[in-house]
Amino acid sequence: MKQLIHRNNSNYYKIILIALSIVYLAVVLVFASISYRIVSLDTQKELGRQAMVLAIDIAERLELNKSEFDRLLSLEYNDLLNDPTNIDFENKARAVMKYSDIKYIYLEANISDDKVRYQVEPGESDVYGKPVGTPMNVVYLLDAVINEQTRWDDTDGNWYVDKHRYTVMLEPDRDAFEKKLPTSFISSDEWGSYITGFAPCYDNDGNFLGLIGVDLFLDHYLAQLHKNLLIISGFVIILLAIGVFAIYLTLRIKRVEKLVEEKSMLSDIDGLTTLLNRRYFMEMMEERWNSSKQKNKPISLLIIDVDYFKEYNDSYGHLAGDEVLSRVAQVLKINVRQNYDYVGRYGGDEFVVLLSNTDSSTAQLVAENLAKKINDLQIEHKDSPISRYETVTIGCASMVPESETDIQELFKRADHALYLGKEHGRNRVQLWSESIPQKSHRPLST
Repeated sequence: MKQLIHRNNSNYYKIILIALSIVYLAVVLVFASISYRIVSLDTQKELGRQAMVLAIDIAERLELNKSEFDRLLSLEYNDLLNDPTNIDFENKARAVMKYSDIKYIYLEANISDDKVRYQVEPGESDVYGKPVGTPMNVVYLLDAVINEQTRWDDTDGNWYVDKHRYTVMLEPDRDAFEKKLPTSFISSDEWGSYITGFAPCYDNDGNFLGLIGVDLFLDHYLAQLHKNLLIISGFVIILLAIGVFAIYLTLRIKRVEKLVEEKSMLSDIDGLTTLLNRRYFMEMMEERWNSSKQKNKPISLLIIDVDYFKEYNDSYGHLAGDEVLSRVAQVLKINVRQNYDYVGRYGGDEFVVLLSNTDSSTAQLVAENLAKKINDLQIEHKDSPISRYETVTIGCASMVPESETDIQELFKRADHALYLGKEHGRNRVQLWSESIPQKSHRPLST
C-alpha cells in the first residue's frame, strides 16, 4: 500500500511539475509578447505624437492662398522643386530636420478628377497597393527633404519624373482628409516606410487646402524597439533562469523526499518476503480496526503458520527454508484484494492477513483458497508427517468492532483458532467460535 501511495504521489507530482512548468513558460512568453506590444505601441504613439505636433506647428505657420495653391498645382515636379515658394518652405523645414529624425515634410492635397494626370499602370499595383487604373488623386504641392542626396538615393540616381509628384489616396490619408483632424500612423509608399504625422492646413480665408505631412525615419522607431526588446529579453531571460532554478530546486527536493520515503518504506518491509513487517502491519491493523469501528463494518484476521517448518529447515537447509517463505508470501500477496487487504510477516514462519469489511464466512473462504494455493505449489517436504508437500494451518477470526472491545481481542481469537487447528492435525483452516477453549495467547506487540 505504501509503495502504491508513493508511486501515485510521485506520478502526481511529476504531472503537476510539468503542468506548472508549461504554465510558467507560457506566462513568461505572454508577458514578453504583451510587454513588447505595449512598448511598441507606446514608442509608435510617442514618435507619432512628435511628428503630429510638428505638422500642426508648420500648418499654422504656412501662409498660402487659393491662387498660390492653384499655381503650385499647375507646376511639373522639377519646376515645383525649383520654385521660390517650395525653396523657402524647404529651407525652413531643413532647419528643423537637422535636429530630428525627419526625412520628409510636405503639403499633400486631394485633387478633383478633372485634374488627375496619372493612374496606376500595370506593374505598379504592388508599389501603390491599388489595382491598375486607380486614379492618382493626391498631389504634393510642397515638398521638403532632409538633403539633396536623399532625393538622388530615393530615385536610384535617376532623379524625379512628374508622376512622382502624384500618389493614390490610401485609407489612413482618406481618414485624415475626411476628418480634417491631426493624426499619426505608420505609412508606406514607394519611397519607404515612416511614422507619419498629419495636420490639416488652411488658407488665409479658412479654406481647407490639404494636409501637412511629417515623415520620421522608421529606422529610429525600430532602433527604439530593438533597445526595448533587449531590455525585455533580459527580463525574460532572468525570469526563465529563476523558473529553471526553481524547477531544479523542486526536483532536488522531490528527490530527497523520494529517498526519505524509500528509506521509510524499506523500514516497513520485511527484507526476505517483501511483505509488511510486523511493526508496520500492526500499525495498519490499528488503523483499519478504528475505521471498521466507526463504520460498524466487520473485519477479519488470518494467522498463517507453515506446518513443520523447523523440520523442513533441518532437512533442506535454511536457504531452502527462506525460498519456501518467499514463495508462500507471494501466494498470499497475489490472492487477496490488492491495495485493500494487508499481508505481513509476523515472525519466523508465521504470516498475517487483514481482511477489511469481511465477515467470518467470507474470511473462511479466503483462508481456504490461500491454503489450497499454497498446497498447489507442491513444495516437497519429506519430513512432514501429514503431507508429501508443504502445507499451512490458518487461524481465522472475524469481529464487528465495538466500543468495549479492542484490537487485541481479534488477535486473541485468531491465535486461539490457529492453536486449535494445530491441535487438530494442522493442514487446515480453523474458524474461531465461542466453543473454542480459551487458551492463553501471545501478547499483541509491535
